[in-house]
Amino acid sequence: RQAAQRDFTDEPVKEAALHSVLRKVVMVPTAGMALTAATLEVQLEDGTVLSEHTPLALGNPGRAMSWDDMQAKFASLTDATLGEQRTRQLFGVLRAIDTETGWDRIASLVSPA
Repeated sequence: RQAAQRDFTDEPVKEAALHSVLRKVVMVPTAGMALTAATLEVQLEDGTVLSEHTPLALGNPGRAMSWDDMQAKFASLTDATLGEQRTRQLFGVLRAIDTETGWDRIASLVSPA
């Protein structure tokens, strides 16, 4: 699954298992690699190295997010505040914002329940 805002709250960040992994992580800048790119290498206990390269991260010009990607990201950022139903409704309204004339509807969805 993709990371979501909830993964960066206090609770997950305090988990001992996460700290165990973080002690093994080494960040190495790569000269000449674009800021929108990344390579991840994992060395297993038997010495095997697994590698994955992303030349252009999702959401950048040239690798646009799909509507499903955007809805998943939007939900990960708003569900906790608005609830799943209001989040889905608001995303639907915002997705059609170029044709949406119901600004009162948008305001009602983002206002406290």
